[in-house]
Amino acid sequence: MLCPPGDLGSWADRNPLAGRIADGVVYGRGACDMKGGLVSALLAVRALQ
Repeated sequence: MLCPPGDLGSWADRNPLAGRIADGVVYGRGACDMKGGLVSALLAVRALQ
C-alpha cells in the first residue's frame, strides 16, 4: 500500500503520481518498485539457459 503523497498542490512543479521521462530517466512514484524483481527474474532465466 502506498503512503499518500500529501497535498499535491505543495509539490513544487510536478505531480508525483504522474510519471515522466527526462534525459532517459523515469521519474515518478513507483518508478523503481520492481527493478529488483525484474533483475532477479532476468538472472534466473540466464542461469537456466
